[in-house]
Amino acid sequence: DQGPGFYLYQPPATKGGDGWSWVAGYGHEAGAIAYSAKEDLLYVGQHFNARLGPYRLGVASDEQYDAPDNDNGGSLFIPDVDPFHSSDNCLDTTGWYGPVEVSAAGDVLYAARNVLYRSTRTALTDEDPTHSATQKAAVRTLALAWEPAGFGKGRNPIAGLAVSPSSSAKVVGVTDPRYEPMHVYASPDGGFTWRDLTGDALPRDRQPRAIVLDEAGKRLFLVFGDFGPGHLWMAPIDDGAWSGGGAPAWRALDGDAAKGAVAERRAAGLRR
Repeated sequence: DQGPGFYLYQPPATKGGDGWSWVAGYGHEAGAIAYSAKEDLLYVGQHFNARLGPYRLGVASDEQYDAPDNDNGGSLFIPDVDPFHSSDNCLDTTGWYGPVEVSAAGDVLYAARNVLYRSTRTALTDEDPTHSATQKAAVRTLALAWEPAGFGKGRNPIAGLAVSPSSSAKVVGVTDPRYEPMHVYASPDGGFTWRDLTGDALPRDRQPRAIVLDEAGKRLFLVFGDFGPGHLWMAPIDDGAWSGGGAPAWRALDGDAAKGAVAERRAAGLRR
């Protein structure tokens, strides 16, 4: 709790890569972390989703101008709206760890509560002359202006996001079953229109922990937490997910649900 840092993995074959390393001094415990290779920045959210800011690699913690530290935060590159905060209690419509994702091209940053937000670039706000990082002439990047994408699917928080590596506009998301059953959605246009990919096989009352899009293999993976079997599920995904086709055929890859599916296939083969 209140741990000031996180672990970073850089493959040895990359610039400055030395495997796992400890990055210290980031303030309060981190939530979701998204890496932008284009800018060499880590976008880090805090656990109660009050802050979101960038962390520039190789820069001392007191020179991080907008590190989301409760006591020494700058403008956090969000001059107009905090995507994690709602008008009442932010945790009513936000996960404890709200998801943050950067597109492969590095041109869009997504963050979500029950509404999906996407970022656009804007001019820098004025720096605070009393901020220690300003006094040390810390390097800054352009600020982020947040645009709500109009998810509009109820009060359930979005628990996980995945962005297509081939298109910054293609996004899949999974909701937490806080007020109604869990759903999986896909958007072809950055979150403005959505297709329901939930189907009937998935456990609708369990807590989703991650959603992973394997576009090359045309597969979508969904990971659940909690106790019991059936933590990992997979469904084929193709162009129909983005164009309005029906829900894909989800199947469990572990636990009793997977064993049952194997038994059913074997029984069907024997009947044939």
